[in-house]
Amino acid sequence: MWYLWTNTETLLDACFSSDTSYLATPGGLIVLVGNSINRIITKLDGLKGTDVLSVSCKNGLWVLSGGALQYYKNGKFQTVDLIAFDDPEEVLNGKRIRSLGDFLFILGKSKVMVYKISESTEVILNFRFSKPKFLEIFEDSVFVGDTMGLYKAKYDNFVRWDTLFHGYPVFSAVKHPTMGWLIGTDNGVKDISGTTLWLSGKIIRFLSLRGDTVYLATDSSLYVIPPPSYSPSKLLDGYVSYLSEKFFGLGKINTPYYMFGRGIYKLSNMQRIITGGLPYTTITGMVLVGDTLISCGRGDYYACAVWPSGKTFGFGITNFIRKFKDKVLVLGLNGGGLVLLLMENDSFTDTVIFTPSRLGGFSYVFDMAVLKDTIYFVAWEPSGNSKLFKLGLKVGDSISDTVLTEVLTDYATDILYSVEDKIIICGQGKCKFYSSDLNFYSSLDVKANVVYNHGDTLLFGTDDGVEMYSLKSLGYLGKILAGNVITGLWVGLNGSVWASGSMGLARFDGKSLKIYSPENSPIPGISISPSPLYPIRFSLLPDLKNGRIFVATEKGIGIFQDSSVLSGWWNKVKVYPNPAPKGKEVKILNCPPNSTLKIFTPSGFEIKRVQGCSFKNDLAPGFYFIGLEGLERRIVIKFVSVER
Repeated sequence: MWYLWTNTETLLDACFSSDTSYLATPGGLIVLVGNSINRIITKLDGLKGTDVLSVSCKNGLWVLSGGALQYYKNGKFQTVDLIAFDDPEEVLNGKRIRSLGDFLFILGKSKVMVYKISESTEVILNFRFSKPKFLEIFEDSVFVGDTMGLYKAKYDNFVRWDTLFHGYPVFSAVKHPTMGWLIGTDNGVKDISGTTLWLSGKIIRFLSLRGDTVYLATDSSLYVIPPPSYSPSKLLDGYVSYLSEKFFGLGKINTPYYMFGRGIYKLSNMQRIITGGLPYTTITGMVLVGDTLISCGRGDYYACAVWPSGKTFGFGITNFIRKFKDKVLVLGLNGGGLVLLLMENDSFTDTVIFTPSRLGGFSYVFDMAVLKDTIYFVAWEPSGNSKLFKLGLKVGDSISDTVLTEVLTDYATDILYSVEDKIIICGQGKCKFYSSDLNFYSSLDVKANVVYNHGDTLLFGTDDGVEMYSLKSLGYLGKILAGNVITGLWVGLNGSVWASGSMGLARFDGKSLKIYSPENSPIPGISISPSPLYPIRFSLLPDLKNGRIFVATEKGIGIFQDSSVLSGWWNKVKVYPNPAPKGKEVKILNCPPNSTLKIFTPSGFEIKRVQGCSFKNDLAPGFYFIGLEGLERRIVIKFVSVER
């Protein structure tokens, strides 16, 4: 098991060794050699956490993540025994690490710690800092800024701390070659005497030097202060997540589950580094196009990314992405309407956008379903009313002649699902059942996050496990995984139920339950719980061709690869209905995607071939064999065609 890195568009820290730079991001540690990305170090390489908070290159490579403090030795990452510290959470929620000589300095959650590397012990500091905010090493000394000032100590003598500056919170500091100490406070940049030099009244988060030129970042802008005038000039607006003499990062981390990155840039020429990752980790949809994974989420305008190429595209915050007939991608936007993209050879050759005005103000598009080759989608208006739309779509060289029809109006509907000749519409704690002509005939009181069916069993992922009902009678069959928020469902080819959600990834085979979580596996995180305003679903996507499952979490996309994903699928394949009346659609249950069906006479003569897992029975009454070819395996099923 391993995972796809995401959210490498937010820079949190950096260090430099020779011509190699190491960039700490919430999606992994970027190794930059010269001007090119050499690789992304992730859990696949032995990191304990996907979110790299800080990095130090002196005296070896040290990495601080939300999972561990580690150093690189003999080709492997070694974990520092956190028992040596008073409170491991101080380290795992730390802000910065720096090393010098035999010591590692840690700016923790609320205090400063010192670790003696050769003895693997903590050095007790007698000096008590007041909510420290800044830690850096200059020459042979360590500097710490807190809410009261800036302090200095020789790296081998931590008993004595000299006060360099007092009276203001210190967020950053640099020593200018001619002006001396420049100190970033909550009231502008000050010199050592407390005199305000620039930007009075603004919080100075970062200060950096390139020669004599000063760069600084406030909460909302990046400035340059060049010699000889030393007059501040704004370079750009935006939240700067990190600033050094070589790099700066744009972005904002609102919560641990809602991260936005807007790029990593070289300070020298403002050139953006293409990291190949998503600028966020809140993933709302995934589709496979061949071996290419396309995922979308709640990033900014470029909210979709392509793996493994790392290309990004988008039209705004995306609530879902689905695939229609293998050539059309459908994107539901959060306030921007609906987008159709026609794909040819992994490129988009045609685009149709249904803007909010074309949808009559119902611009928050939350879900879609396909029934009888017709796309249905549900959209909200700001007041909470929802409307069901139908798309008449012919897939050819163009999709521009798409016909839009308004079908049904309801309140706060946000889930659509189709099965056989039924469409299921869920919202506000109830799922309603409609026939193919959209006549209502029944409902269930179930608060669904995701819906899935397997044969005659309907599975609803809820905030309290998976509820199961009979598709025919709608009778209650039972519950599994109670107490867990479920946002993704799939029934494997051997009949096991796979679910993703607040517990991680779970597999239930009817007798035993196996849970893969961030604690016991390299899955980077857990699926995000849905909310009424921003439902997060579709966090599980099977890739049967390669025997793996993609799991969307708040810290990246996990990839579970195991023989159990494919185990015994051929034993579960069935034809339904069988016998089948002439003119009836025949389905192959548990059929792998991208399969080929070949129909033979008893004498072995092939009379029909279709791509997919179903076909219309236009065969004369009689006995036939169906050959199914998929996932590099072929099976033969007996089939009988009868009169109507």
